[in-house]
Amino acid sequence: MAGRWISLLSIILLGCGLSEKCLGQNTVSGTCAAFAADGALATGTLRGDDLETKLDQRGVALVTTHADIRGLPQRCEEAFSADGRWLATVTPGSELTVVILDRKTGSIHKRFSSQWFQLRDIPMEPAYRSSFLEGFLQDDSVVLWRYVPLAVANTADASHVDLHLQRWSVEGELLSDQNLGSVGFGPGGRQPIAFNGLGLLWIPGKCEVACYRGLRISATQIAEAGTLKLPDKNAAEPVALLGNEGLLTVLGDTAQKAALLDSSGRLQAQVGLPFFPNLFGPLVPDWFHVLKPAVSHDGAIAAIGRTRVAWVLVDSDRDWGSEIVLLRMHPLAVTAKVKTGKGGIGAVAVDHRNGIVRLVGFWKGRWHDVQCDERHPAKCR
Repeated sequence: MAGRWISLLSIILLGCGLSEKCLGQNTVSGTCAAFAADGALATGTLRGDDLETKLDQRGVALVTTHADIRGLPQRCEEAFSADGRWLATVTPGSELTVVILDRKTGSIHKRFSSQWFQLRDIPMEPAYRSSFLEGFLQDDSVVLWRYVPLAVANTADASHVDLHLQRWSVEGELLSDQNLGSVGFGPGGRQPIAFNGLGLLWIPGKCEVACYRGLRISATQIAEAGTLKLPDKNAAEPVALLGNEGLLTVLGDTAQKAALLDSSGRLQAQVGLPFFPNLFGPLVPDWFHVLKPAVSHDGAIAAIGRTRVAWVLVDSDRDWGSEIVLLRMHPLAVTAKVKTGKGGIGAVAVDHRNGIVRLVGFWKGRWHDVQCDERHPAKCR
């Protein structure tokens, strides 16, 4: 009997030819994207243990690099430095891996990894499904969020975690590791909302609704900065806006609204997001899963990716299709909607310059690059 199984396995492997497709190497497991302030675009695509990074710069040939990331990573995050020279890509695999790409040379400058913080020999950090990369500071140091699980006397309390702010050089040197205290869960995970180069942090608290505790950080001290509570039916991870310590988020389940909040969570402006009414009403309840909004560097345009799902007779979600809604921020208004079809949306990034909105995203198994002219915003191509 064992011989039959060995023969069958041999036939399967020979039929596949040990191809990448059979081994899942062509399957995209994660994507990330970011624009630099000058309009350069970076996209990251994970296939198995391979991280492929493409750098698209105006007037320069497309740059493609590859990095081996152990542990079958499922997601990545990207950010450019303020001057656009450095690109950091952070990927959680068997360790937390950081890849630094130098735009001047078009090659990987440094790659370094940090071991996971563990509890009872179990690496807990990847399980929190939270963001690790905040971005670069003005001194070109890379800011990472780390989540340190702590043993507690009451084993029923399995959520006691401290938030650490780490600064790393582009050479892979740990410059500082600051414990910011206990952290709970926010709408998108345990990561805080950061303003003004880490001058103000809203750290998720431990409460039934989305609440945060504030910290103001200077070179010499850390001070409490009150509390923040998001409005009822908040549906997205809020994104911090430049300059005024305001927030952009999405409210509601199906009849959703994009909302601008001040630094205390008070509603400043809102606009309804378009949707087709559900003709089946309460028999087939439906709602939108919303990605964290992406905002252009100039703060003028935002992109909100969302997927409509429904509960149809059986205990499972049905995909009713996805879309990306483009917003003008001042005054807040919907300018365009890009239908992406079924299958969800991966990474989304948006750029705005010279009257053109450039929307880049991953859906239907590949990257898409869409441009919208502000003079005819509804006609995107």
